[in-house]
Amino acid sequence: MKKLMALLTAALLLCGAAMAEELTGTWYGTLYGVPVTMEVNGDGTAGIEVMGQHYDNTWTAEGTTFTLKDSSSEMLFTLQDGQLVEEDDVMTFGREPVDGFTAPAAVTASAITDFDGTYTAEWVGVEGMYLDFDSFVSQVGEMLSITEPTITVSGGHVDLLGLSELDFTLADGILTCGDSGDYTVTLNEDGGIALNIVGIVFYASKAAE
Repeated sequence: MKKLMALLTAALLLCGAAMAEELTGTWYGTLYGVPVTMEVNGDGTAGIEVMGQHYDNTWTAEGTTFTLKDSSSEMLFTLQDGQLVEEDDVMTFGREPVDGFTAPAAVTASAITDFDGTYTAEWVGVEGMYLDFDSFVSQVGEMLSITEPTITVSGGHVDLLGLSELDFTLADGILTCGDSGDYTVTLNEDGGIALNIVGIVFYASKAAE
C-alpha cells in the first residue's frame, strides 16, 4: 500500500510539474481591442501589462483550470488547445503576439458628397480603449439606445445608428453638427468613416455598392 501511495504521489507531482511548465511563460491577448501581455512565472506570480501599466497577480492551476488573482478579484480560464480562454469569453490568451485595433488615419474630404454611402460600425473608441461594436452594445448600448450598427450619409444628412437623423455641414474637410462640434464625421484612409458622438467614436466600414 505504501508503494502504491508513493507512486500516486509521484504521478501527481509529475502532472503538476507538467501543467506548470505548460502554463509558465509569456501569453498574449486583447481586452476589448487593447493588447494585453501576461507573464506567468513558476513561483505562482504573474504580471499583466496593458496600456503601459503593470499589474501584479498570483495564479493557481487545477486540472485544466487556470485561476488568476489580484488583491480583490479573480478570473478563471480554461486551457483549451494551447490557449487560455476566460470563462465569460472576455479574453483569450495565446502564445503568439496579437495586434489590437488601430484607428485608421483620417483624410480630408474635398466635397460633402465624399461621405455619401452606407456604413457599418465595427469598432468603438472610448478614452483610448477600443471595443468591437457587439461588445459595446452588450455593455452599454441599451443604456444609450444604440443597437443598430448602420450609419447612412447622403449630402450631409446623417442617420446616426438609428438614434436620430441630423444635418451636417462640411468644415475643413470634416462633417460637423452642433454649435460646439459635438458630432463629427471624418473620412478614413481605408474608405470608412469615424463618427464622433460626444467623445464616443464609431469606426465604420463602407458597404459594397
